[in-house]
Amino acid sequence: MASEPTISMEPTCQFRKSNAELCKRKVSPSESMCWQHARSWRHRWISLTRNQTIIFVMGVLALVAGIPSAWFAFDSWWQSHPKAVQNTDHVEVSPSKLESKTIHRMTFTSPKDGWMTQWGGSPPNIVWAVVNGFDLGPAKGKFRYILLCRIDDPTIDEQQDTTIEHSVAFAINPESFKIGIPTSQSFIARTISPKMVWIYLLLLPNTVQPEQIRTLSDVDRLGGGLLVKNGFQWGGNILVIRGVRHS
Repeated sequence: MASEPTISMEPTCQFRKSNAELCKRKVSPSESMCWQHARSWRHRWISLTRNQTIIFVMGVLALVAGIPSAWFAFDSWWQSHPKAVQNTDHVEVSPSKLESKTIHRMTFTSPKDGWMTQWGGSPPNIVWAVVNGFDLGPAKGKFRYILLCRIDDPTIDEQQDTTIEHSVAFAINPESFKIGIPTSQSFIARTISPKMVWIYLLLLPNTVQPEQIRTLSDVDRLGGGLLVKNGFQWGGNILVIRGVRHS
């Protein structure tokens, strides 16, 4: 004779699901709804059986214990995550990113990041700058970049200072590139104590040679122009991280 099916006498949840079936989750004898379907937190707690209570409490404890662990993991990730670090080699004060310069009756608009993006000095004797290229348009091939530097000296007129030093001339292309000036021993000797070094980016007609620029006053006279003037402090072959920008 076939055995009769075993009928559970333990109370179960009487909540009907969307498919019309009963929930059938075990509940305490005094409750008709399980902890999930009870309408109040009090009834939810009472509806838990002894085994469910243990599991429920362990789950809550695990959740609470996991919060600090999750925070620690997130904090560790955040600390190790690469962050944008401000370049303190120089400070951009002026001019605005987009500016125009009229040189030799022609107007040139700066690239969106400005004419010069970085500048500074590298031991033992290099003054350098990273400059943006740009499209010369109808003036293509008619102008070149040169970089010029001088040590700040309040006793000498900036336009008449003959102790300037400069780079060779560079063709202007759309890409950015780095220009360096290998300075003389006499230039370096003047930076034994920290001095402000000014860097000038010049636009010169391609018919003008850098050797013709003996003072800054020669730039305008020969049909060129100053695009931007930046500065940094240098002393004892050690770059002091500070700088300014001038129009």
